[in-house]
Amino acid sequence: MTPLLRIPETLPASRHSMIREDIQDEEAEGLDELDDEEAMSDVRDTTSESPLTPKQVAKLHIYPLIMRRVTQQTGKGKIHSMYSLVVVGDGNGLVGYGEGKDGEAAVAREKALAKALRSMDYVERFEKRTFWTELENKFGSTKIILRPRPVGFGLRCNPNIHQVLKAAGIKDASAKVWGSRNPLMVHQGAV
Repeated sequence: MTPLLRIPETLPASRHSMIREDIQDEEAEGLDELDDEEAMSDVRDTTSESPLTPKQVAKLHIYPLIMRRVTQQTGKGKIHSMYSLVVVGDGNGLVGYGEGKDGEAAVAREKALAKALRSMDYVERFEKRTFWTELENKFGSTKIILRPRPVGFGLRCNPNIHQVLKAAGIKDASAKVWGSRNPLMVHQGAV
């Protein structure tokens, strides 16, 4: 019998039970162990505060959407750092995103991944492939409409929205973006 995972208190109760059920399902199925020690060491650091085990994190879809150099102007000069935006999902309804900033690109990506794992939430899907109804959202000057589509339609949408939907496990949908098409605004409007 495995010990219970320490789950942060900030998660809603519904997510606690869903994650515990996923863990029990995987243990019952007897999924193959990951033998590659290098792959496991990469995800151990980011899962220290996550309710998921390193084995589960290794199975997630991880999409780094934005990686850019940002600059802060101070009285003494410019301070450069790297900004990263990462989307994670299991392809079965769980999806989350995180932002990270650091002097090193790799550290910024790790911070973004850790925040994305903590912010994962469940997306309701119709027939495990599309939305239940048309969804509209406005974020800043960006307006996004997500529409359900019939079987076999695929994902016909903005590339940034495409990655989010793919991580969430949505297979048939279309989207229209009005206003600003800045990748950061489009992504945050879609989530």
